[in-house]
Amino acid sequence: MASVSGKTNVLVCADPESQSGKARKARALGVRVIGEAVFLESLPSV
Repeated sequence: MASVSGKTNVLVCADPESQSGKARKARALGVRVIGEAVFLESLPSV
């Protein structure tokens, strides 16, 4: 995605503590910010 909005469910970042513009906006909107490892662990195994 090019941007974060109130419709965004979760933002996946390499660094979940990131202070990037997208991460700051996500937090301000109440969107969860998670790391790549957490995201990958949440995917179903195949």
